[in-house]
Amino acid sequence: MPDLFTDIDTLVNTAVNAPSGRTGWRSKTTAQTLNKGEPQCLRLDKLIQDLWKQIAVNWVEGGCQARGRVNWRWTLQTKRAENNKRLETVLEREIAGFSNKYWANQIPTASGLSEGLGGGTGHLDLAYSTADEGVVMIELKVRSNNPASAALQLLLYGLVLTLARHVDPQISMITNNIWRDAKYADLRVLAPLKYYESFKGLEWFERQLNEAVETFGSTHGLNMSFGFRSFNGDALPANEAAVIKCLGDDGKVNWA
Repeated sequence: MPDLFTDIDTLVNTAVNAPSGRTGWRSKTTAQTLNKGEPQCLRLDKLIQDLWKQIAVNWVEGGCQARGRVNWRWTLQTKRAENNKRLETVLEREIAGFSNKYWANQIPTASGLSEGLGGGTGHLDLAYSTADEGVVMIELKVRSNNPASAALQLLLYGLVLTLARHVDPQISMITNNIWRDAKYADLRVLAPLKYYESFKGLEWFERQLNEAVETFGSTHGLNMSFGFRSFNGDALPANEAAVIKCLGDDGKVNWA
């Protein structure tokens, strides 16, 4: 029986001309290839449509509607385990601690539905609820993976959210659910400036992915956008307002 992400790796690997298997599109080698310039054969809009169809098929054939009771919860996980010194986790929980109303973190997206992306259960790092009834979905990176793989992973979370808003009984039954009621979703990879230093050729990738995401969202009842965002140094800005600026125009990556 398929799970939610069956055949997803194959579709992405084929689209970006990466080796087969889980590590294909996630690898630094694939990101370096994309960094050389826009391949003529790559159409991210077609990839999104192919992924959307496959996830929908997997949802039905895998019986996903009968599983996954905690997905898309809006909660805070701010306590850090003493043995967890991973910098991304530390920073993530610092941000989540800014507000018990507007932030959520470690959000399950496919718990009970799949082994997830890369072998995990598929947790979105962070989410921010905006004043105008939108959500910002955040993939926080510091020293792991690469910008291209982070962007594609975040894209998959965006597609799963779109599906959940349409067909997941768990998300539809929750009163005042932020995810269900959101008018738009901004997908943001957030990382220090130096995270992008070796990938200055990905400007085309950001532009094409944003255009493809906007087109997809407009046809599925959820306005969407994509962008790479940055902050200076490994340490995040010290307060909520500064982080929000980084998620907006102030944090846009200068590709020059």
